[in-house]
Order: sequence, then structure tokens, then C-alpha cells
Amino acid sequence: MAAFALAFPHPAQADDAQGSGGRYPPLVVEVEPAGLFTSGLAGALEEALVFWLSRDRVFPAVYRAGGDLPAEHLTLRVSVEGYRVGRSEGMLPQLSWDGLLKLEPHVAEVSLTYRIEDGQGRLVEQGNVRGKESRRGEVGEFDHPAELAQASLLAGGFAESRLGRALRKAAAQVVLALYQSFPLPERRVVEILADGRVVVDAGERVGVWQGDNLYLVLYQPVELSPGRVEMIPLRPIARLVVRQVKRDYSIAVVKWRERRYLPRDILMREVRVEFKDDPILRRYRRML
Repeated sequence: MAAFALAFPHPAQADDAQGSGGRYPPLVVEVEPAGLFTSGLAGALEEALVFWLSRDRVFPAVYRAGGDLPAEHLTLRVSVEGYRVGRSEGMLPQLSWDGLLKLEPHVAEVSLTYRIEDGQGRLVEQGNVRGKESRRGEVGEFDHPAELAQASLLAGGFAESRLGRALRKAAAQVVLALYQSFPLPERRVVEILADGRVVVDAGERVGVWQGDNLYLVLYQPVELSPGRVEMIPLRPIARLVVRQVKRDYSIAVVKWRERRYLPRDILMREVRVEFKDDPILRRYRRML
């Protein structure tokens, strides 16, 4: 007999997701400056990454590097390689970027490298990203490295400066790369109300919006080898639309379903929820 589940981007790894009671270890975030002039940016970036990744609740815990850490953990290592604000010179003389001298006075740019390692220190993913902000806006004191010691991406003038927005764009690319390597939490239907509306365990905390589309997909369990069963998607059986959003849950209405599947059938089986555009990923794409 076919089983019900909602479509998930990595079906083979779905059981490992923290949101489904999986086995992801804690994540350690380690941000380092490539030189003296990037120490302020490194501090702001580490603060933001720890806050964002803790809020997303993909990993059971998120730590800064140092101190007593769990023996088993994943590590996200990020290095702030350099930055430029307009035609400013001398901030990192050893760093050469293509087209550097062509930057306009109102352009800010930040370069990061990242490395994701498993619990044994083995490389999972690595890369280099750049964030660039060309909108006119305040730079002021943030155009000089000596003024970045108290910089924060979470609030204040730096967060809305050109340099702050450039750093946020680069940081968002790092987080998206992390989530490409590890599946996001599964969303589940936790209740069906008397009037037929569906309650999903994802709300404002993870970025759900009113009007989001959710899909139920029929899955077929297939035994690939003795003891190894994988869920293969067959077809969508229902579409839901979010109508109310609370902090930790949302309420959706059924807009379409196959007639033979009644809404209350969902509660009789293990259910996963797929958003047309996952709210966690959407949050970071909006930063780009």
C-alpha cells in the first residue's frame, strides 16, 4: 500500500533532518579575519551566523568556536578575506580583486571563503563568495577598518550601511551553501481543525508568509536492498494555502485535493510538508 508523505528535496536523507527528530550533531561556527583590517567584519559575521542558524533550528545547537564543545559536531569555517568601499585604498594591500579600481564611490564589496567539515574534519563543501552593494546609502564611519570594532549585522547603522549590506549578501550565500549540503527540517501537519483547515508546524520563526503554497505528495515505499527502503514520490494529491501565521505554526486551507483522499486521512499517516519556496531558503535569497 502506498504511504503518504510530502515532497522533500532530499528524500534519501530526510530522516537525518533535525526537524524530524533526526541525528544532526551540533554546528560550530568559526569566523576568522584574514588580516588585521577584517577583524571587525569577522566579529559581526560570526554574531549574525550564530543567530541566524540558531533561529532556523536545522541543527540541534549552534556554537561559536572555542570552549567546551561536543565531541561530535559539524564545523562551518569562514574567513573574511577582504573588503573595499568605493575607491578606498590600502585596507588590504595583499588582496587583489579583478576590476578593483573600477569600483564607483558608492559601491561596497566583501569577499569570504568558507569550508564545511564533518565530525572527523573531512571536507564536505568549500567555496568563495562575494557580496556587492551598489545602492546609494550611508557609509560614514564604516568606511575605515578602525571604526568596525562594534559592527553588527543584526541592528544599528552598520547593518544598513553599504558595507553592512555587502557583508550580509556574502553571508547569505554561505548559509545557502550550508543548506545545500544538509537537508532542512521536515514540515508536518500536526492537526486538522473541525472546519477542515490544516495546522502545520512552521510559522513566523522560520519565515512562513500568509499565502504560501504547501503540497501533499503521494509516496511509494520501495525496498532498494534488504532492510533499506526509500520513499519514491508518485504525484501531488493536495494543495494547501497558508491563511494565518503564528510564531511556531501556521493554518492553511485545502484548495485542491484528489477526491478519494479526505483531509482527515492525513492524520492517519506520517506526513511531511513541502513549500513551493521553502521559507528558510527564501529568507536568505531575499538578502542577495
